[in-house]
Amino acid sequence: MGHIVKTKAGTYRANWRDQTDRQRSKTFPTKREATAFLAEINSALNRGSYVDPHAGKTKFGPYASSWLASRNHELATAARDQSIMRNHVQPRRQDVPLGKVDHSAVQAWVTDLGKRLSSATVIECHRLLSGVMRSAVRDRLIGANPCEGVRLPRRRRQDADDRIITREEFAMLLRHVPDRYRAVVALAAGAGLRWGGCAGLRWDAIDLDAGTVRVLRVAVEINGHITIKPYPKSKAGRRLAMTRAFAESQRLRARLAAPKLVVLAPPPGPRRHRRLAHRDLPQWRLLRLPP
Repeated sequence: MGHIVKTKAGTYRANWRDQTDRQRSKTFPTKREATAFLAEINSALNRGSYVDPHAGKTKFGPYASSWLASRNHELATAARDQSIMRNHVQPRRQDVPLGKVDHSAVQAWVTDLGKRLSSATVIECHRLLSGVMRSAVRDRLIGANPCEGVRLPRRRRQDADDRIITREEFAMLLRHVPDRYRAVVALAAGAGLRWGGCAGLRWDAIDLDAGTVRVLRVAVEINGHITIKPYPKSKAGRRLAMTRAFAESQRLRARLAAPKLVVLAPPPGPRRHRRLAHRDLPQWRLLRLPP
């Protein structure tokens, strides 16, 4: 139980002990306000939902940075979230106390972002902000997550969402693809491999006779640099059927390539997969042993 003390300045100080038995206090201009506040504190302590009134003064920026650093995520996911947090979330409330972030402010922020960014990006921004505030609730820094109930923009369907190329169209397209990167097109389109699966493919994962390919490793782009990750994104990607066009194009080259060489390799230097279809793809080649 707490108690109220009248100060020399004529105000009233509510005193109580928190769940760690530390002495806490807060001053009010009237005894009535102090009494009402102290009743709420005692009730929260009894329910186990107590939040230190002073804890909300923690600044959003440092707390969000610590929250990001503590998560156990893949490198690519962590790099993406750090970029979104740095460019869209933290600049608005870097020095704002956590307790000052309210529901109305979050809704206004989301609405403003929707005028400048795509719906998917706005949703990601809200996801990160909500994650920070949800963690603050668990840490007893704030009483509730102000991001709950915020109206988000709907993901807009693109005109090409339902356009799927037919087998005949793909076969016709493949005939016009230059030989130097026909293999990657055939494999990606026919077997459903992502860019990372194609870029990380090696001969030990290919069985030309059985017509199968296993995705044992994938290439990931982190801050403009490509590295090899020794496992695929999901278990479903570990074994995929190979397209006939890819298998036929590889049989002769398989005799010339070393077992551990990458089947599809880019030219030297970092390459971003977002530019692959426009600039980098024509430069990809099949590695061969020197004569």
